[in-house]
Amino acid sequence: MMLEESDIFLSINQASIHDEVGIVLYDQKSSSFFHLDYKGNIVRSFGSQGRGPYEYQMFTKTYLSYSGDFYLYDASSSKIIKYSSEGMASEFYIDKRVIDMAVNKNGEILVYHLTIDDNYVLTLYSAKGEEIISAFSPQDQSLKIFLNRFRDGGLSYSSKEDAFFFLYPEEYKVYVLDNSLEIINTISLQSNSLFSKELLAFPQNLNPFEMSPSHLDYWVSFHHPSGLSLIGSEYILVKNYEMFDLNNWQVYYNLYTKSGEVVFEGLIFPDSVDVIDTDGNFIYLSRESGITRLKVYQE
Repeated sequence: MMLEESDIFLSINQASIHDEVGIVLYDQKSSSFFHLDYKGNIVRSFGSQGRGPYEYQMFTKTYLSYSGDFYLYDASSSKIIKYSSEGMASEFYIDKRVIDMAVNKNGEILVYHLTIDDNYVLTLYSAKGEEIISAFSPQDQSLKIFLNRFRDGGLSYSSKEDAFFFLYPEEYKVYVLDNSLEIINTISLQSNSLFSKELLAFPQNLNPFEMSPSHLDYWVSFHHPSGLSLIGSEYILVKNYEMFDLNNWQVYYNLYTKSGEVVFEGLIFPDSVDVIDTDGNFIYLSRESGITRLKVYQE
């Protein structure tokens, strides 16, 4: 397995990428988004900061679909906004704390949420914001409450397989779901590194609503999978946190095959570099000099 580096362009701090669509960048100065092709030409701009319709104050999650529609979750107003590739905008409000989201070919939005009172952590919405179905009830509800603070886990969607990939940190497994949220495959991510530790059940003698030294001892005893991306048709990239205390941690990445076998573990980038997205066989990085992409290929 090899990584091949090449620079693209620009200096950015947030981006979403799709090989059939291009790149959507967030410009902090104008508080707007710009859709560019791979030559750096602006295709369109959209979005603005504010409290009105189709405006946002503090977005925490974005998603670019294969059809070119762009979605964001605005945590300050608890709504999901869609900016279509045709230049239209729509939105709907959601009474859940969104951790991640992904959109299928039908424009249905799967939301991963960890709202304390919910029995399920996955909800599928129609393009109009109507709840279709909820699924996946965690075995350890106390752990779910605690995970709510750290936003662990992740979602992705494969248009080729027409399936969602869901990583829930309770057992460090990836669940492959169809559009009815039925589990069609379960991938157990193997690991032999010191980073990966088995997640124990949440201690029943601890109150998950409180933070204490006893919580800290428990919380730093295992890694935190906090993101899931698909690379090509063969690989799964997992973002992890190794925590030393509540204010100090190390971000690293593990790459697996879709059968769960380890390709590499413990990939660490400098603090000035951040993985912003994956698409095709590429991992896209943000750094001071611009966007760099790493090509993942087998020798």
